[in-house]
Amino acid sequence: MKGFTLVELLIVVVIVGVLVAVALPKYQRSVERGRAMLGVANLRAATDYANARYLVKGAYPSSIPEDTIVANDFFEDLTITETPSSRMYAISMARKSSSGWNYTLVSQSIDGEIVNSMCTGGPNNSCTELGLSGQLIR
Repeated sequence: MKGFTLVELLIVVVIVGVLVAVALPKYQRSVERGRAMLGVANLRAATDYANARYLVKGAYPSSIPEDTIVANDFFEDLTITETPSSRMYAISMARKSSSGWNYTLVSQSIDGEIVNSMCTGGPNNSCTELGLSGQLIR
């Protein structure tokens, strides 16, 4: 009777374990990057809506309609901050804390024009790890 010995099977299990240990973090980072790109797209859509509203009506909206962005369970609701004295309007989306990822996507506009968009990360530097450093919306 021919077959595999216990040592051969253990070696295969160890090799598979090492491959999974190397591949799993890369896979998780890729999945999170895809989710972050959905967040960036939603941030862009919300910012474009707010800036268009400003250009047409002369004032930023107090809220963004739900049909402007793609619904998802990955981010908290949009947060809007308006500073009338500096004509600054900011929209931010925080990644849900239950995900293990800690970052917030922010877009700032003045007078209907995007002046800054960024990813701010927590202590584990999620933005850099996901390749989201620098200007997000151009």
